[in-house]
Amino acid sequence: MAGTATNYTATQLTNAGIFGAFWVGLATPGAGSRISLFTDGTPDATANPGAKHLGHTTEGWEMTAKADTEDQSVDEVVAPVDTIITNLSVALAANMAQTQDISGVLQHLISGFGTYSTAAGYEQITLGTPSSLVYTACALIFPTKADATKFMIYNLYRSKNDSGIANQIKRKGLGNNPVSFRGYAVTSRAAVDQIGNAWKQI
Repeated sequence: MAGTATNYTATQLTNAGIFGAFWVGLATPGAGSRISLFTDGTPDATANPGAKHLGHTTEGWEMTAKADTEDQSVDEVVAPVDTIITNLSVALAANMAQTQDISGVLQHLISGFGTYSTAAGYEQITLGTPSSLVYTACALIFPTKADATKFMIYNLYRSKNDSGIANQIKRKGLGNNPVSFRGYAVTSRAAVDQIGNAWKQI
């Protein structure tokens, strides 16, 4: 007989000194592909000409992916005999700190109820109901602990901010705006790859 290998390794931790950059306006990668990065971990500008970085956060980013299930029961057995997935929720969330940046941040938070415009001497967001929702491919990109020249990526193919604008203006503390970019299915893709991917360079 032989023992079984353990998996204790400090090189796989996400801890102090590691922070991510969040991008919207990316190109959606094709089936079996991943977004194109430059060597510094930013989206490749040729492949992603519309990429926009959303700037500082107050406490970093959180990626969540959760499947809701519904148990299947039969009369003859006291415990469920099966379960099915009824909903899959995937999101990237943070508290954005650059809340006075209308063109660089706030205009990307208003899908479905706001329209950005600018002219001589001002820029603005008018609030109402545009004719259609605007979705964006987005990604959180951060360096790995084992090698700062390699990156880990959470990429949503089709997303929008579900948190709207909740912009704090206060004398004490740092004002922020909570955001949650929720992933929506791209139904033309294979069922196993409709919402996004999480991958790491090695």
